[in-house]
Amino acid sequence: MQDEPEKHSASLKLRFLLIAVMLTALASIASWSAFQLIVQHVIEQWGTRAVQIQVRYESARLLKPLEREIALARQMAQSNVLKRWAAQPPTAELHAEALNEMESYRLGFYDNSFFVARLDTGEYFHNNAANEYAGRELRYSLSPDKPDDAWFYQLLKNGRDIHININPDAELGVTKLWIDVLLRDGDRLLGVVGTGIGLEDFLREVVDVGEPGVSSLFVDHFGAIQLYKDERLIDFASLVKPEGQKNTIDLLLDVPAERESVRNTMQRLRESTDPAAGQSVVHTQFVMSGGKRHLLGMAYLPAIGWYDMTLTDLDIIMPTDQFTPAIALSVLISLLSLLLFNQALRR
Repeated sequence: MQDEPEKHSASLKLRFLLIAVMLTALASIASWSAFQLIVQHVIEQWGTRAVQIQVRYESARLLKPLEREIALARQMAQSNVLKRWAAQPPTAELHAEALNEMESYRLGFYDNSFFVARLDTGEYFHNNAANEYAGRELRYSLSPDKPDDAWFYQLLKNGRDIHININPDAELGVTKLWIDVLLRDGDRLLGVVGTGIGLEDFLREVVDVGEPGVSSLFVDHFGAIQLYKDERLIDFASLVKPEGQKNTIDLLLDVPAERESVRNTMQRLRESTDPAAGQSVVHTQFVMSGGKRHLLGMAYLPAIGWYDMTLTDLDIIMPTDQFTPAIALSVLISLLSLLLFNQALRR
């Protein structure tokens, strides 16, 4: 039978051990909470930098091919041959010269295709990479009474020298990213010239980044989706659609207040971006998309009047379970410390 000092000693050991267990548990909970906050902060900081880099990378991938095509389309619109041809009923000689001029530009465009639409006659000329319409470049006539031709008359009405849009051409049976440049002789509008790039190829090369948890899209200044991996959400023929009927960025944002915030940010970016600046400002904010929290990065591209946007799921690209070994090691160290403390009490 234990005497009183031994019972008292055992009781003290038990009390010390219980206190140690409680202190260890409290320290573990506090450490876990602090660890979670630190990890979340690190992930958000890293994610913000990664998204900014991704947005700039995607902008460069989009603008690199487009800027060349825009420059060539601008040059085509400055052709004196085409201006003379479109400014008056052409002679057979001038018409043949104009067709040769169109053909020379066709071979220079990335897609090896061109289009020229005259304002006075409504004639639409086109040839493609297969040179399918050689000798019969006049494909059809535009009419203000046709809904499918509304894009042409809206472009002339808006008076914007350059416009880029995604649109199906029912007459040609193709859907492309079209680069439209107004053909002018001084202040006089003569028509529209330009080229198109196959939509599927463009989506594959520019938009489909193939990175899990990362979705890239491009929207116009109204927020209408122009390029996105899911073609069902692309807003075709945005130019002639009334507000309320467009597929906009709102379709990808769950919370109404965040939609308004994104719209306000788009306006600020457009007003503050200097076209002469080397790099666009990239804004980031957290939004709910598809029921999950995403980091949204966006930048305005003044060269084409679009916004580059990237939705990133940080839980996929930087999952917190990667820190599990560190957490397990911390727990193991706490348990070993508790055992050593218990052993010291026994001795």
